[in-house]
Amino acid sequence: MHRIFAAPLVILLFTLNAFSAPDNKEQKRIELLSKIEQLRQEKERIKSEERDKVAKLDAQGSKNRKESILLFERLIGSTQVGDPRRCDAFFQLGTLYYEEERESYAAKQDVFKREFEVWERRGSAGTPPLEPIPNYKKTVEVYNMMLAECPTSGQRDVALYKLGNIHTVSGDMAAAFESFNRLINEFPKSENAPFANLRIGEYYYMMRDNQNALKHYEAVGMSSGADNYLLSLYRIASCYYNMSQFDKAIEKFFEYVEMADSGKFKKADFRDEAVEFLAISFSELPDGVDRAMKFFESKGGRPWGDFVLYTIGIKNRDHDNVEEAVKSLSTLLKHSPDFLEAPMALKALIDCHVLEKHYDKANELREQMIRDYG
Repeated sequence: MHRIFAAPLVILLFTLNAFSAPDNKEQKRIELLSKIEQLRQEKERIKSEERDKVAKLDAQGSKNRKESILLFERLIGSTQVGDPRRCDAFFQLGTLYYEEERESYAAKQDVFKREFEVWERRGSAGTPPLEPIPNYKKTVEVYNMMLAECPTSGQRDVALYKLGNIHTVSGDMAAAFESFNRLINEFPKSENAPFANLRIGEYYYMMRDNQNALKHYEAVGMSSGADNYLLSLYRIASCYYNMSQFDKAIEKFFEYVEMADSGKFKKADFRDEAVEFLAISFSELPDGVDRAMKFFESKGGRPWGDFVLYTIGIKNRDHDNVEEAVKSLSTLLKHSPDFLEAPMALKALIDCHVLEKHYDKANELREQMIRDYG
């Protein structure tokens, strides 16, 4: 009897297992999803608590700031001109007003962004929301009162620097220039003077006054920080280039690239532009390619020197200085036949010979291109 029912029993057990296996997998999947949801809710709860903590701290900070503002306003109202406490109160109040007005502007910016997103989702129909304008009126007024009443204050240079930055953010470049200029004239040794010189240099540079821009960029120095110094160095090179002083421009562009390639500076944003303008500077000089070759030989060579030779040739070709272009491109291909842009250089050289009606030479180079590059 046991043998007769053995096979059906095995089939029955197999059938039960077959149905129970998917059920177990589904149960595990549901449990896993439940755990994931629990973790998500816990994570959201922690985030919510952190936001509440930050909001409470911000609220407490805002409350403390308002109390401090009232304290300094009362101190100013109860003291006479010339009282050192009054001068210090002006400076402290300016700092607090700035924080208050900056937060107000940031809050308006957040509202604007939300309204702008809604406006875009609605198909950009109707008048778009107006972007808020920074308003630091109270800050500017109190710093100006301090400057007027406190000629011997040790914080005058800081106040002038802050005023310059505030006017810059607000778009009043004339007022910014005046503040920065007063700073460097009255406090040339201030730790803020290099930054002010950079701002004034930028002002003159935008006005295409390269001579005055150069004077202020050269006064920036390393004390302003690596990023500011690198920017001033690039601008110095650019000023020399704009004034057609190409030899000086080459030296400064090269110095910038060297600093950028040293790996010690994070924001060498104009590295590629510096290499290109260094090459263009050589192209503006007689026998530019010969000068470039001697320049790089004196520096021990550089991996990017071939790109400079290539750019000299291309710029000369584009400026219809075909003779110099032929010389530059021929020198490049002889000196560095494996240069990445060698096929393009050879094509440009062919174009130059066609322009000069040197058809035999052009055909010879076409055959060389097919032979070398397929």
